[in-house]
Amino acid sequence: MSDRKRVVIIGGGLGGMYAAVKLRKAPVDITLIDKTNHQLYQAMLYQVAVGMLSPGQVAPSLRSMLRHQPNARVMLGTVTHIHPISREVVLARPDGPEEVIRYDTLIFAPGVRTDYFGHDAYARSVATLKTIDDAVWLRSRILSSLEIAELEDDPHEVEKWTTFAIVGAGPTGVEVAGAIAQLTRSVVHHDFRKFDPARTRIVLIDAAPHVLGPFAPKLRDAALKALREQGVEVLLETRVTDVSSGSLKLLREDGTTQMLEARTILWAAGMRSTAVADDLVTSTGALTDRYGRIHVDDHCRIPGHPEIFVIGDAANQGDLPMVAQPAMQEGKHVGKTILAELGLGKDPGPFKYFNKGTMAQIGRGNAVADAFGVVKLSGFPGSVLWAVLHAWYVEGLFAKVEVTARWLWSLVAVNRRERVITVKSAALGDRPLPTTPHSRKG
Repeated sequence: MSDRKRVVIIGGGLGGMYAAVKLRKAPVDITLIDKTNHQLYQAMLYQVAVGMLSPGQVAPSLRSMLRHQPNARVMLGTVTHIHPISREVVLARPDGPEEVIRYDTLIFAPGVRTDYFGHDAYARSVATLKTIDDAVWLRSRILSSLEIAELEDDPHEVEKWTTFAIVGAGPTGVEVAGAIAQLTRSVVHHDFRKFDPARTRIVLIDAAPHVLGPFAPKLRDAALKALREQGVEVLLETRVTDVSSGSLKLLREDGTTQMLEARTILWAAGMRSTAVADDLVTSTGALTDRYGRIHVDDHCRIPGHPEIFVIGDAANQGDLPMVAQPAMQEGKHVGKTILAELGLGKDPGPFKYFNKGTMAQIGRGNAVADAFGVVKLSGFPGSVLWAVLHAWYVEGLFAKVEVTARWLWSLVAVNRRERVITVKSAALGDRPLPTTPHSRKG
């Protein structure tokens, strides 16, 4: 029997992958488990949804990323249970059978799933943007809505098909609103004959008093101005009280209600823990925050379980935001900690987060960016910084060059290659429910 430490990583997102790569030369056997065969650059996913990028450009293969790392194995499947006492995880394979995988150290990074705030029935009537499947479905929905509007003779039906409602004015909601505005105002505005896509109605809704709540006031104001200049209706201090197929019921701050008819509704309003994270909480007695994120110590461990690390969106490490940078830094830190336990490096000590900033793209050549908490940019300079930093994290030199070239081309061109739909995809029924919980890997 081998005396090599068995490290199981649940989740092949940024956090899990950074931990795996940090252990590339360690005498350990790594098993990385994920429900998909790819990593996902969540911050660029909206560009797939509006036809700017293809799925493969934001979702590199996990196996290709680890092909030069002999101590790492990738397994495709869904973890259904974790047994901390016996140190086992139960994996449901795509073809049905279950497997039990044993570990000495567990790195838990499954991400999060969409939170409908107690109204899970909304899932059949709205789009989300957490996975490649989500992005491809939303792209088909947006493009098909325009195609069907071209076929309609009833002006009221045309208005419903060309109204896009987005619930949640965080980075995802703001970026999608700006991207749809760019698509309809600049890309396809000459492509239709019976209606004018430039008159498409885009409504961004949030219960908060600001867009991009975590950003600095100066950047929030710049984002709001940019959205309105692009024709996006921004309804702040407005709650969604009901959702059905094709409409939302809104409650304004002054107590008035409004019905908004929209054939396409994107839910970008909240995130909560995955089912497997809830299972881990039950089996370990770990404490959680209101999102279901697991409270960890300053080494990213579950208190009382030094063999289990929790990183990324699944972890509450000092109330850090659920964005890429904490996951990446936590993954590196956990890798260093394991190396130190093996006597192969210096103990990194408690985890310390270095804030590299936050940013959001708002249509063509326009972004808001807070770099390192010091440099605050908006407009075209913010867009340049957004493009540089996001292209940097794309896997592979060719992909970095291609993504950068696509961004540069989008500044001057008005066409999009990724606009393929079929009659079948234009059938436009309710969104099919996933067979496994939605998650964004962290």
